[in-house]
Amino acid sequence: MKVALILCPSLYKRLPLNGIAYLSAYLRNRRHAVDVIDCNAEYEWPNNDKENVWQNKRHIDNFTSINRLLFESIVDRIIKTDAPVIGFSVWASTKHISLYIARLIKDRDTKRLIVFGGPECSFTGEELINNDAVDIVVRGEGEVTLAEIVSQMNTYGKVNYCKGAIVKIDGAIVDGGFRPEIEDLDSLSFPDYSDFCLNKYNADHALPISFSRGCLRQCAFCNTATTWKKLRSRTAQNVFAEMVHQLSLFPTTRKFEIDDSALNLNIRLLNDLSDLMISDGMAVNWGGSGLIRKEMNAPLLQKMAQAGFNCIGYGLESGSQKIVDLMGKGFLMDDAERVIRDTFNANIEVIVGIVIGFPGETEEDFMATLHFLEKNKKYLSWVHTPSECSIGGNSYLQRNPERFGVSAESLRLGGAQGWTSLDGTSNTHEERERRMVLFDQFLDAHSISQKHYTTVVKKQ
Repeated sequence: MKVALILCPSLYKRLPLNGIAYLSAYLRNRRHAVDVIDCNAEYEWPNNDKENVWQNKRHIDNFTSINRLLFESIVDRIIKTDAPVIGFSVWASTKHISLYIARLIKDRDTKRLIVFGGPECSFTGEELINNDAVDIVVRGEGEVTLAEIVSQMNTYGKVNYCKGAIVKIDGAIVDGGFRPEIEDLDSLSFPDYSDFCLNKYNADHALPISFSRGCLRQCAFCNTATTWKKLRSRTAQNVFAEMVHQLSLFPTTRKFEIDDSALNLNIRLLNDLSDLMISDGMAVNWGGSGLIRKEMNAPLLQKMAQAGFNCIGYGLESGSQKIVDLMGKGFLMDDAERVIRDTFNANIEVIVGIVIGFPGETEEDFMATLHFLEKNKKYLSWVHTPSECSIGGNSYLQRNPERFGVSAESLRLGGAQGWTSLDGTSNTHEERERRMVLFDQFLDAHSISQKHYTTVVKKQ
């Protein structure tokens, strides 16, 4: 059976999504035909890097009305695939356009099965299934569930109960609960990028690669634990084999960007993969986001650098030990300082991420962050453009606001960024905005550069 996999605008189009590439490979390995249409990358969209714009329903309603003919042409293209099953990878910033295009498809052909999956479905699946253009919502890991959906369609012409999915059956909504996650990630087929227009992405001669699913930690503001219930890791041998495979198909690739919550969740994998790459003489760079971990010592970092590792974005978030502990980051500031300096000394580019205004952050905590950056600016290549602390995505913080001194009522009324503390006066949205301005002024005054996107790997 044929399946069309769709990504709508708008995500920052740095790289193809390896989640879609995994689904494509998994389905093809089971003898299903797949068409991948990355509308996000193949068309030019305004404000592509501004997710908050694309999450604004009023803006999307106006934009789709003005550009109706463009979206009709996209639907023409999807319909012409003749795929009975059409799957959308849905993110917070692609949700409204995905629903709009799904509605246009249903207006043309009610028999097409519309399946929503992706991160947003783990957070708002119950809301999405109530849209009349959506037939099935897949929550959590998608490969096995989507393959079962396609198999049922192929055999019976419809989908009944399916674990891992919420399904509309004869007008009723049936929740199949969560499907157990794949234990052996090495058993998965390597992601298939053959349908992606690789020259349409902003990262030049680069491909994403995944080391693991899940995370070691459950930071209060993060929603990774909502999507992945536990940490699972590939072996270094399997990751290396994928690198060899992708380089054979795309020989101009010069870098792999690790597309995980953190690349250093499995220290043994980093050590063994570095050995394999050094032994092979593989001339490729790699890098991505990582945790501050004391296990990232100088000998390991030097070996990784020898293997082509040359950039890491550490999730520092704050220079205050109190705030780091409240977040659940799991490191000491002394370890953070040592890891950053050892990374720099291994000739690896160091980027740090900062969150401003986490619940409980005082002016003293904010100044501790500035002090940490000033003290260590020699070792930093970039600081990510800071994020004002938002509360959403079904994170632990959103589910338990009052444990962090946040007014649940303010969160309900003000949304992800409009929350206030229980006393209603400290750590307001206005105060967080003030600190954001001060932070920018501080970086300018101390000649510390900013990056506006998350993962950077330098060319050789």
